Amino acid sequence: MGDGQTLITTEEWQMPLPPDLPRVVTRYLGVQFRDDLCGPSNLPVTIRYQAIRPELDFSEPIAVRLNHEPSVATTLFFATYDRLFLAARDRGKEAARFRGIEVAADRVHCVDRLFQVESIDRTPLLLTAILMKDWRHERLYQRLR
Repeated sequence: MGDGQTLITTEEWQMPLPPDLPRVVTRYLGVQFRDDLCGPSNLPVTIRYQAIRPELDFSEPIAVRLNHEPSVATTLFFATYDRLFLAARDRGKEAARFRGIEVAADRVHCVDRLFQVESIDRTPLLLTAILMKDWRHERLYQRLR
């Protein structure tokens, strides 16, 4: 990646999608960070997509606050969406495709692992969430002004 960024990805996310998939393919992913190596700090992360039109580029920058606590890792959860065309002319072509997460090249060591959450069909609303140390004892809401 350019601009000193590194894309953390898998082979699956780089391969073309099979044309017989539904119009939208959804995954719920988690990224676990190395707070013990990189905290306390804010780590800029970009959820990276590739799209054929700007309005279909769902790329999103997120600042993940890391703490300095070796026993508890900060985890980011987010939904990804791959979209295929269904119209006969473009059937099976990718309109938008999740490609991975980007971090600064000198901060790649702050990412410990990526994983997919299974059985999302039982979860009706897939929210982006950052769970930090002691999240069970914190407010589980955010005020909007």
